[in-house]
Amino acid sequence: MFVLPKYLAKLHEATLHPPASLPQDDDAVAAGIPLVLLDLEAYVADIRNHTTAYSYTEQRHTKIQVTFCLAPPPRVSFLSVFCPGKDHTMFPMEPDILAMDENLVLLHAVVGPEDTIYKERNLFIYQADGDKDGGTSLHRLPSPPGHQTHRVAALFVYNSKTEAWTVSLVSVDEQQKQQQQQPGDRFLHFNSKVISIGGEAGTMGFVDLFRGILLCDVLTSDPKLRYIPLPKPIWSGNDLSCDARLHRDIAVVKDHIKYVELQVRWKTDRDTGDEDRYHTDGWTARTFSIPVVTAGSVSAASYDAEDWSKECDIKSSDEIDVKDNPSFDILPRPLDKQGRALPPFKSVIVCQPTLSLGDHDNPVYFMVKDVPGDDKGWVISICMKGKKLLGAAEFAAKRTDVATFTYVHSKISNYLIGAAGTYGDNILPVHL
Repeated sequence: MFVLPKYLAKLHEATLHPPASLPQDDDAVAAGIPLVLLDLEAYVADIRNHTTAYSYTEQRHTKIQVTFCLAPPPRVSFLSVFCPGKDHTMFPMEPDILAMDENLVLLHAVVGPEDTIYKERNLFIYQADGDKDGGTSLHRLPSPPGHQTHRVAALFVYNSKTEAWTVSLVSVDEQQKQQQQQPGDRFLHFNSKVISIGGEAGTMGFVDLFRGILLCDVLTSDPKLRYIPLPKPIWSGNDLSCDARLHRDIAVVKDHIKYVELQVRWKTDRDTGDEDRYHTDGWTARTFSIPVVTAGSVSAASYDAEDWSKECDIKSSDEIDVKDNPSFDILPRPLDKQGRALPPFKSVIVCQPTLSLGDHDNPVYFMVKDVPGDDKGWVISICMKGKKLLGAAEFAAKRTDVATFTYVHSKISNYLIGAAGTYGDNILPVHL
């Protein structure tokens, strides 16, 4: 398990003040929200509704509660975590979401004094069963066995029936490695995201958003890996050392794997002659899809980079329709040296493309900031096929005052009913 450096382990003041719900949130939840954008970092506040579930920590047997507070996109939903009868000092750092799929959320929380941060770590599975009575549960997982660095991968699988972990060593066969690596290079894979494909073999995809997907049949007795290369990038000179999730996303949507790539254009400050100073100059986004087989062993199938089909290709400043859309009015509009508003999305930070999990016509969401260090942010919704701005909402970005990966898409809202009401005090506007 990743251990956060101790100097970073500090609860942000904004974590104690979750966003307030809006009246339309209750109406939207009652009508059903097929998709939410969920903040990866939980808030620490005593919020309860019928989605609230309880469990106990491993070391101190402290009672802990988890509550969902939902809002329709492009607003960002969130989790609230608290220890009943205690205060916020029980959390030396923000609880955070590690993974999710359908009605399951894997949550990590450190509970206890700050000096116990390396041993008071807990993993919980939140499960929503989707009935009218809530049907939620919070189950603490035993800590996975210790691990070392391997040239091959160690696959850890938890069995909820036996409540035990199993460990298997898996690797890409030499033929696949040779097909994907350049002469003299090594086969590299740095995991950015995990997607669930399903099927009888329980196939999952471990995704390096800069390179490709490792498919693995995790429910078989002898798991194998199969590699799918991603489409060639818009620009081959991308910095592969940054967080790929700020520029790319991937998801399983019905019977396809969908992929989106964002490329931001930069220019130097020619007016001042400062060639080391760069400004954003709009962006380009593309979406692709590839069919998947959901019966039998998907990892036995063969895929190539050419199998991806390009769906949409748009340029922000030239093509996205923002006319007569009130959403555009809340977004930052930098001015040129003559005081005139620049074209849409020029000289602002645009990052984190996030795919919708609905049908093929659903939008892509993006994070927008005026400057990288701004504590204000906005989430915009873009119809890729129609090349149109659909909506925008403010995002409580005080905890992420740099452009960092912040939220994920989730279908958990399909299994939670009436979860909008909160006791937050930070009301953020939304325009659709």
